[in-house]
Amino acid sequence: MVSEETRHRAIRLGIKYPERMEKSELIRSIQALEGRNPCFDQQRCRPSLHQLCSWKDDCRAQLEPVCGLILTNNVIIGHQIATLLSSSHGWRMKIIHKDRQAYALIQQGEMDVVVADIDGIDLGGLAVLAYAKHHWPSIITYAITQKEDLFLKKLARDMGGCRGFFYRIKGKMELDTHTGMVTQLLRQASGRHAPNISYVSATK
Repeated sequence: MVSEETRHRAIRLGIKYPERMEKSELIRSIQALEGRNPCFDQQRCRPSLHQLCSWKDDCRAQLEPVCGLILTNNVIIGHQIATLLSSSHGWRMKIIHKDRQAYALIQQGEMDVVVADIDGIDLGGLAVLAYAKHHWPSIITYAITQKEDLFLKKLARDMGGCRGFFYRIKGKMELDTHTGMVTQLLRQASGRHAPNISYVSATK
């Protein structure tokens, strides 16, 4: 049954006789006219899009695995974070080293999570976080930085909606496992097969 809110929304968008349309067809028409992915009751749907959907409670679409990117020029840290997010949440993370790659992936609308190194000016991580949050508000964002840099962390929160931080050990090419997002993710993964990120750093 089509709700009154959905029917009025359709009429505002110029859809004639919405009561004559099947519910799924009507909602997909609304989604398309609003510039969204017409995915209601389709086979698969992106988790980030599903969270913003007005009809998510009625939708029978199967959610795709959460996918994300990690922008860093440090291969070891990239693999450490990817291992943590995979073990704790089952997320599929792609490690990239250029900001233009990040922009291209975000523009495709297939990223649910963006992790970016915001320390290096040349890498443009802070701008990538801000871009992701502006164009896809449902994207979850995290930053890689030094724990002591309060100014950069504030910028990441204000501009990129950053939910947490991965801290690198000063002077070393690895993550600090005793603070920030790392400790939280290790706790979440403890009920499963806890990741050994020291092994990752030693072999990558």
